Amino acid sequence: MDINQYKTEIDAISHWKGEIYRIMEFRLNGKNNEALKETIEFRKATINGQDRNFTSGYLDLGLFDGQDEDYRIACFCVCMEAEYQRDVNREIESCSGYEGDEPIFERPVLCENRIKDLINYRIFNHREPASNIFKLDDSWGYFDRRIPAQIYEWIDNCFADKPCRIRVEPQGVYRKKPKQMLIECMVISPQFKWWKTLNIYKGNTTGSEYVLLGNDIKNTNDYWDYHVLKIRRLEVSETRKDNDYISMMIEEIEEHVNPLNSQEKYLIGRMIHLDSNATIGTNFKDAVLNHIDLAYNLYINTDADNRINGHLCYGKIQTATYRTHILRIEDIPFESLFKLAYSFFKSKTLTSEWLSNEFTN
Repeated sequence: MDINQYKTEIDAISHWKGEIYRIMEFRLNGKNNEALKETIEFRKATINGQDRNFTSGYLDLGLFDGQDEDYRIACFCVCMEAEYQRDVNREIESCSGYEGDEPIFERPVLCENRIKDLINYRIFNHREPASNIFKLDDSWGYFDRRIPAQIYEWIDNCFADKPCRIRVEPQGVYRKKPKQMLIECMVISPQFKWWKTLNIYKGNTTGSEYVLLGNDIKNTNDYWDYHVLKIRRLEVSETRKDNDYISMMIEEIEEHVNPLNSQEKYLIGRMIHLDSNATIGTNFKDAVLNHIDLAYNLYINTDADNRINGHLCYGKIQTATYRTHILRIEDIPFESLFKLAYSFFKSKTLTSEWLSNEFTN
């Protein structure tokens, strides 16, 4: 077996349905497992000090008993690398565009109301409260799980007459109401003051960047956002291309590294993009957005390195390996940005810092 064959086997294992550790233990005790055993032996031959340190706490779990220590370490390494690959595969799938043959398009009304990867939100006649579950006629399904529940409530209550398109989970069409997915919900939103005027001048770009260090365990929020949520920074860029056109991009960067191979990583970029025809001097509360959309960027390996080394506020950045839009709403107040940002971005620490610095007097 060579490294390419090994990676192929890791990818195959990543597609197992269920808990990889338990399934591997079951298969090792069964028949027709030659390829799996060869994969483990290949990994066993490459064990290093980092592998031993990282898996040391797993050896007491009782899995893969009856084997020598290096063989068990190799089993855990294979499982961890397959779990990482499963995460990558899941993120890629979540960014894949609609092909038109997904289960949701068994309903003609969804085909008729689709524009690229978004569907007209106004056709859905029922949504479960505080949930991303919808009912359409006699079928049930899910809106995109990356959109926090409070955003639906906000759109329904405040902008029921505005054009809105949304991404729908492509695989799910159910005759009975499905189980609720785990989606985040904000409890309390901060109170913000607003810009007085949109005083960015024609041809100018301005920007800012907010970074988490995660090195102070006493700073609970910072430490949690960095080490648990894996958030690294929030980047902002504002540009006025003409006297009556201003645009803005904000991206939150989340980093995931293969625990056994630091050369393999992926970044998730949650991006908000908006534009407006508000002129210089327009009172901020009177400004209206042409549109605002939420997008999900995925950067893998080299693209991830290039993105983490680039900065939105300095201009052009690395193009995402995969990208999908998940929500678009039009003709709403500029100040709606605040609620969307605080709901959509995971790090409330960085989001609050940005909004406080840029939008208060």
